[in-house]
Amino acid sequence: MTGYYWNDWYSGWGYILWFGMIFLLFSSLGNWGYTYQAHSRYRDFDARKDAFDLLTERYAKGDLTREEFVRMKEEISAALRIRTDVQTSKQRAPAQSMNAPIKGT
Repeated sequence: MTGYYWNDWYSGWGYILWFGMIFLLFSSLGNWGYTYQAHSRYRDFDARKDAFDLLTERYAKGDLTREEFVRMKEEISAALRIRTDVQTSKQRAPAQSMNAPIKGT
């Protein structure tokens, strides 16, 4: 019975199983490294910046003139007002009952 354990794992199919485990280990590490590098460009992205923040940054850099800044700021404000008006009107609209007849029939 001496060496019975070693003969099971290191002869025949045992080597193939160990090579498979090593392959899985290296491929997992490679996949982790690739995804870490590929997503590193998004690491410093600040998702909380809104359109006003971006517009102010562009104006501060000198990319925009004062007239362009004011015009774009008004357009963004108008778009936000329209969006909030639509959202509030959807919230106020009463839900139609499943048993209510459909108009026009």
